[in-house]
Amino acid sequence: MQAVVKVKPDTLDAETVRFAPEPLRHPLFLNSIPKSGSHLLRNILRMFVPIAQQYREQFIQWPNLAQHLDAFSPARNYMSFGHLFFTDGPSIELAHVRKILLYRDPYDWVLSRARFYLSDEFQGELEHLKDGRISVDDLLTLMIFGIRTVVPSMNHMYELNVVAWLASDVFPVRYEELREQVNARGAIADVERVSGGDVGQRRVLERLRAGEPALVGRADQSFPHPCDRPLVTKHAQRHVRIRRRRTLARRRQRRHTDGQNQLHVTIASPSSPTTKA
Repeated sequence: MQAVVKVKPDTLDAETVRFAPEPLRHPLFLNSIPKSGSHLLRNILRMFVPIAQQYREQFIQWPNLAQHLDAFSPARNYMSFGHLFFTDGPSIELAHVRKILLYRDPYDWVLSRARFYLSDEFQGELEHLKDGRISVDDLLTLMIFGIRTVVPSMNHMYELNVVAWLASDVFPVRYEELREQVNARGAIADVERVSGGDVGQRRVLERLRAGEPALVGRADQSFPHPCDRPLVTKHAQRHVRIRRRRTLARRRQRRHTDGQNQLHVTIASPSSPTTKA
């Protein structure tokens, strides 16, 4: 069964026209790990890019990369977006392209992934997770370790979609910075400079606010019955906090043990005679 993702109607073109953005001077690719705020960053940056330079043929991923190489053409300087993991093909095709990499805190990413698969927005091979038979703890474990042949593990996703790209010439952006208005103003200004534009600080915040409201409703979608979203979210966040505390406790214990072992190391001098009283 092929997965289907429902999206809301797009209404941002009028806002883009109102700002009359300057043309891009370089091709730009917005890369991200899924469920990290991809559409939020894209909608904000659309306020900085002329409509004619916004590549809208497809959301670019590995299976359709070969069909959309025009998105990276230096002659057209498109802004395109997608989820591309790091391997030989994407690294070669994007060598001359300016790249922004969006990622988010893994603890929050697990919750976002769980909400997505339980929402009406997603339709695919995971419908059986929506009937309430699986516990929240087990659901989050599936989001972390993956589901065989269907959902990759968190480790696999972050390793190829984030960590590997960080060694390349990407401009990293944290989702948390986008959600904090004060930090987002500086972050978007930096992103705008990377993309080759020249808007100025005076209108950055205005464009930021124009692009962000399109995604406000997405985070508040309710879980299908019988999973009530506030209960699930509260339980899930508690579950993640407990795991985090346990991880930190294990790290402290290892540091303490290593310190104790170092204190017990003695260096015997073979030339020192033993003196008896």
